[in-house]
Amino acid sequence: MPSGLAIRPTGARVREALFDILAHGETPLPADANVVDRFAGTGALGFEALSRGATRVTFLDTRRSARRLVRTNAIRLGVAEQVEILNSDALRPMRPPMPCQLALLDPPYGTNLASRTLASMSSGGWLSEGAIAALELSTKDEFAAPEGFSVLTRRVYGSTRLIILAWRADNPTNKD
Repeated sequence: MPSGLAIRPTGARVREALFDILAHGETPLPADANVVDRFAGTGALGFEALSRGATRVTFLDTRRSARRLVRTNAIRLGVAEQVEILNSDALRPMRPPMPCQLALLDPPYGTNLASRTLASMSSGGWLSEGAIAALELSTKDEFAAPEGFSVLTRRVYGSTRLIILAWRADNPTNKD
């Protein structure tokens, strides 16, 4: 477990709740999904997706320490062949290795990066049509769904808020 607040892994209760929602929600995630884990940190969300049947996860983080930690965790878990780890700023356009069916975003609390990151990902080709985006935010963070995203569900667990959205290029903008 990393020390300090620079890397804040998703708690087990919230992670389990998130993946239960994804497994049993109104648009269940396909078992062989390609996944992107933005603001990867320890990689807990992406590794959970792999353990639940995802085919491949692309982990994105700007911090070298986080990328090293994800690489170490991938090797320890025996899934290094199923991951790609990239240095990527959340708002800088970057060509994706492949469009993903699931985007996991756990931006640092208090940064209000979720909306802008989702907009950047959708315009940058990161999301396949009908992709699901799962956000973990502080209950204090502001969030408005960018154009193309519709909110499927919202849940609160203590000071953490989960928001699950669907992306379609022709969706109207929704506000949270």
